[in-house]
Amino acid sequence: MSTLTKRSAMRAVQEALSDDLMSPEWLEKRKPDDHFTFGHCYLAAEALFHIWGRQRGYVPVVLSGPGWTHWFLARDDGRIADPTAGQWKDERIPYERGRRTGFLTRHPSRRCRMLMARMRAVCPSRP
Repeated sequence: MSTLTKRSAMRAVQEALSDDLMSPEWLEKRKPDDHFTFGHCYLAAEALFHIWGRQRGYVPVVLSGPGWTHWFLARDDGRIADPTAGQWKDERIPYERGRRTGFLTRHPSRRCRMLMARMRAVCPSRP
């Protein structure tokens, strides 16, 4: 786990995402041309936090607007880890508007545990 780079940790999360892990609310909002990470930002940030970010000083952060939220990880020094940034396409993500928060559960949620199990099954050397 300690040998994962930011890029490899985010790629591992992205590769294990699938529609069955998406909440029904976001699955319903998804359009055919949306980026494959659309609707997965909470889960992806949660998994990235538990497998890589917490031990490197990252904390969960949420951005919100009318009818949407976007979750990512950030550090006090301004570094960002956002495994679902691709869903914003060419838009600039206003990370500075995010607020630190906690996840809904202290330990990995059920969907997060499922995602991390898939990551281990695909590549046992990963977390």
